[in-house]
Amino acid sequence: MPGIVGIVGPGADAIRLRSGLAALRHFPQYGAASVTVAPGVECGQVWRDGNRSGRDWAVDPESNVTVLVCGRAFTASTPARRMTASALLDAHLRDELDLAELDGSYTLLVADPRRRIVRIASDRLGTLPLYYTAVDGGVYFGPEAKAVFAALERRPVLSKDGVISFLNCGYCLGKTTLFEGVSYLEPGTVVEIDVDSGRMSVQRYWRVVYSAAPELRGRRAAEDALHEALLAAHSAMLQDAPNGFAVMLSGGWDSRGLMAYAKSVHHRPTAALTWGRTLDVPNSDASLAAELAARFAVPFKFIAYESEQLGE
Repeated sequence: MPGIVGIVGPGADAIRLRSGLAALRHFPQYGAASVTVAPGVECGQVWRDGNRSGRDWAVDPESNVTVLVCGRAFTASTPARRMTASALLDAHLRDELDLAELDGSYTLLVADPRRRIVRIASDRLGTLPLYYTAVDGGVYFGPEAKAVFAALERRPVLSKDGVISFLNCGYCLGKTTLFEGVSYLEPGTVVEIDVDSGRMSVQRYWRVVYSAAPELRGRRAAEDALHEALLAAHSAMLQDAPNGFAVMLSGGWDSRGLMAYAKSVHHRPTAALTWGRTLDVPNSDASLAAELAARFAVPFKFIAYESEQLGE
């Protein structure tokens, strides 16, 4: 999947970074670029579309401080305001970048050659994955473990704890992954890497706290609160899409809700797509997705594939 890839530390190498990026270019239309921020800091990004709308970089020409964003970051205030890489860079240069004041769905990288550190943060809920490992004087990271192993030029080894966790829970617990020596960046967490030594520290900057809200004990009040939260979330995420956006539809309740809320905040998708073997099976995900797109008058594209292609 698209995302930020990098190598930080004395072992950083531009050729290895490009190998990691290449492992994530699953389709011809995927784009990729890399940059040497400073000795010991190799960073890059993979995005889905040819017009680079999925790439958000900012570089300070004087200090070469570099900010990369995958996804969308917003202020946690109301109304929410999108924080682009440029806005985040300005805040960092003023020493006013507070991760706890951000919300959204993103992975954020700040590389500061002045301080010889690189910081990588996940959003509050960890909606976008980031895998990392420290090997041979360098920290390697990417949105898929395959990027990490491609950059390392090593074959993956299954982790016993990760496999047991996955088989028992359906997912890996905490920072555990299916691969030996590879960790997962947990929600609301930032990893800070010292460029000169390759040493890293991991800290939580935000944590979900569950508590009962007496005012939401009634069903109607809870439904209203959920409705308002979904409206606000769709409004925040879609307000900065002047060129439109596309959605992937399954025909399920989540897709129906997304289409309905997008219409409610006056940001209807410009395109919808789904995939499968055929559109001809009544009430299948693919056929329901086509019906859903037609109901909302959104142009629809179906991508056909055989089951053998799924792992490619």
